[in-house]
Amino acid sequence: MLGPVSGSAISLLLLTGCASHAVPEPTSPVPADPGVWLAPDYADADGGTLETRELQGELCAIDDGVAVVSISWEDAPDGEDRVTAIRLEDESELWSVQDVDCGRDHAKDGAVALFERPAEGGGNLVHSVDIATGETDYTLDDLGYSGEVVGFAGDTLVYLASVEKEDGADQTGEDRWRHELLGYRDGALAWQVDLDFHVDCETAAALVACTNRDSTDATLVDAASGEASQVPVDGGGIKFPKIEWAVDGYVVAGRPDFLEDEVTRGYGLDGALVGEVEGERIGTAPLQTQLVLYPVEDLLRTDILASDAEGEVLLYWDDESALRFAESGESYEETDLPLGLFVASSADGGVLLFQTESDDAGGNGTLVTADGSQIGSVRHEGGLLEWRTMGGMIVSIDSDGATIHLPPGMG
Repeated sequence: MLGPVSGSAISLLLLTGCASHAVPEPTSPVPADPGVWLAPDYADADGGTLETRELQGELCAIDDGVAVVSISWEDAPDGEDRVTAIRLEDESELWSVQDVDCGRDHAKDGAVALFERPAEGGGNLVHSVDIATGETDYTLDDLGYSGEVVGFAGDTLVYLASVEKEDGADQTGEDRWRHELLGYRDGALAWQVDLDFHVDCETAAALVACTNRDSTDATLVDAASGEASQVPVDGGGIKFPKIEWAVDGYVVAGRPDFLEDEVTRGYGLDGALVGEVEGERIGTAPLQTQLVLYPVEDLLRTDILASDAEGEVLLYWDDESALRFAESGESYEETDLPLGLFVASSADGGVLLFQTESDDAGGNGTLVTADGSQIGSVRHEGGLLEWRTMGGMIVSIDSDGATIHLPPGMG
């Protein structure tokens, strides 16, 4: 699967050294979905406890204070799959649709894609539903009997269909099928790309990237035009490569040989090598790459952990590998903050979120100003899997569902 080279949306802090050094040059401005940035209202936490909303099932989207959650039949009171929209301010249900599901980040500009697999007759359906009202904007039909929603790439809804080959009846397993990548805009088919190999596809901002199961080759599709290109993505022979997409290419990290040190190599969209750094790239944040893309040159930088929406540096490593707050120059180690992992920031860089140490199975989050002063904290009860941002809100996820930590004044 595609994903951040560092392995998650959280980057490890290296808390060593104590030297003071100049703040690195800014990165390029970050073209990101607004929802990946923390709401600036979190700066008003002032040590207080944030209200939470606990939702069972798969959290598909948060938009304008409304959460959309997919509940499987095992967890539904009537034994039916359903997607439900909940107003977070008062926990009221706005609408609910049975016999459909949705996936994380399958939403864009106030609409969510609901997938329906009819129980009897007919092929798969995808409904674009207005999150605020529950009304269906359009329905995509005639999608065949096997396929999945990939997500939104820009304003294009992308669907991956599996179609039986002409001689498929004589084949077994994956040899029976060919694949069609379909791009829809406003309910109409905008483009189609045929894929011969079995693939994993993801959207990354306005790009659709499909890799074969061995992660050695990829088909890249410009979602605006439907133009496709083929590139090798094995990083020149890297074993089990980790791939992260950029606005102008991609980076690949891993070991060229099992006994060799890790490297990160950057490539243009034409597959040409741009540069290489030692080790696995630590990362520029936020790292939710379906929603944000950086230039390759920024992804190869090893001196910056986080920058704001304009590219101004928030967190960086000095020459002694100490992590420092750019605004104050203070190292993380010099603060009173608990040991932590960086998760996200607001677009203006005024508030940052760290996942911090916990003595039990739950998880703690700490809100911090740009200079390293603690604002407040959040708490997840249960077996935490991930912290992330959705719709500008702090979300903690476990195997049962999600906890949404509301900005001050919302609950």
